[in-house]
Amino acid sequence: MDQEEFNREVEKLRKHLEVYPEDEESYLILGKFYFLNKKYDEAIETYRKLLSFSDDNVSAYYNLAVASEAMKDYEEAKKNYRKVLEIDKDNKEAQEALNRITTFQ
Repeated sequence: MDQEEFNREVEKLRKHLEVYPEDEESYLILGKFYFLNKKYDEAIETYRKLLSFSDDNVSAYYNLAVASEAMKDYEEAKKNYRKVLEIDKDNKEAQEALNRITTFQ
């Protein structure tokens, strides 16, 4: 995806979210677009916005942790991996990631 296409997709999602401001799936997609384009601050902001009205969204906490880890904010990443595990104690990906960064940080 080139920058122009990325910008078009992001704009479509933003407009969609203006009409449907609590569309959790669209926030997750938008956050992923940002993350994959290394716009980690925007990804983090997007996941936090989602969590402001859906504070039990495991995917948002997990993705927030991954984006925080990409920014080398390991304390924030650990906090959010732990939150995933509070909600979903059997989440293997979150447990493995938490173990990995706890071991190396």
